[in-house]
Amino acid sequence: MTNLELWQDKKRMYSLVKKKRGDPGYQKIYHWMTRYGITEEEYIRLFELQKGKCALCERSVDKCIRRNSIDDGFHIDHVHIDGYDNLPISQKSRYVRGLLCYRCNMFADFTEKEVDFQTLVTNWRNYIQNPPFMQLCGQEADE
Repeated sequence: MTNLELWQDKKRMYSLVKKKRGDPGYQKIYHWMTRYGITEEEYIRLFELQKGKCALCERSVDKCIRRNSIDDGFHIDHVHIDGYDNLPISQKSRYVRGLLCYRCNMFADFTEKEVDFQTLVTNWRNYIQNPPFMQLCGQEADE
């Protein structure tokens, strides 16, 4: 990408955000644009498309467990590729997948990197049904 294209990319982003500077949500909108290449309007349309629910667990945003009080909405899930951070803003939105709650976003991030997902699920079931600590104590897990 040329310097002119980079400048035009940044100019586009700043013009979209400029009107929001006095808004308390400015930092969040700025983050969406710089990190994921999507506008506030695109986020709202995606939120409405998902009917205000996490794309994986289908809980509404108010029922999703948040890690802290600042985390008051969904996370924008995207494909993790090498060099993503160096992409121009205008190209980042093509890697956005959807909106996830904090827990599902962490799960998606972990499982995306997990080579053998089926083994992971099998091991998880075994772990839940027969926890190692219960084995240590010589007890059966409650079903």
